[in-house]
Amino acid sequence: MVLALSLKTEGLINMKRANPLVMANRTTFFALMSALGLVWFLTGCMPRGETRTLEQILTSAKENYMRAPTTGVPDGSAIALKAATTDLDGLVAMSLAGSGPSDSGPSDSVQLKPDAIRKKVDSLASSMEILVRNAGYTARPALGELIREYQAMSVAPADSEISAATLQLLAARTYTLFASELDSTKFSVRN
Repeated sequence: MVLALSLKTEGLINMKRANPLVMANRTTFFALMSALGLVWFLTGCMPRGETRTLEQILTSAKENYMRAPTTGVPDGSAIALKAATTDLDGLVAMSLAGSGPSDSGPSDSVQLKPDAIRKKVDSLASSMEILVRNAGYTARPALGELIREYQAMSVAPADSEISAATLQLLAARTYTLFASELDSTKFSVRN
């Protein structure tokens, strides 16, 4: 009986002691997980070559729009598209003139004739309202969102500033949407 009790006690003592192999595995596991976490953090948070300036995005969107085929666009949509493109080009010119040097950043506001900007934006929204009627079903929500943003700019208080970056980003989104619509349904869907 004493022998059995001593064996039980011996077993309990051994169970309480840390096994060096288990501790080594835990340390290795922790080191490995820490290293993987560090690698994941560094690669997940660093830019991967996808950073472009707003001017580059705008230029790329406009080039894609200019390359889009315009044959097959119905007459009513073609007239509205031409008017929207003219207004959009005017907005881009105003925003680029108001943004100053490209090193100054996107926080610069357009202070050149805000009334002219509001009129252009209102005219652009009106042209886009004509286009949305014949747009493809998947492009209509995006066109509607852009129209609401342009309309909000056109009725903004006179003392509110419209930033050049905002105009350029909206213009890039509009060019991209026009290009994708010209590549697909060409504003020819009838209600």
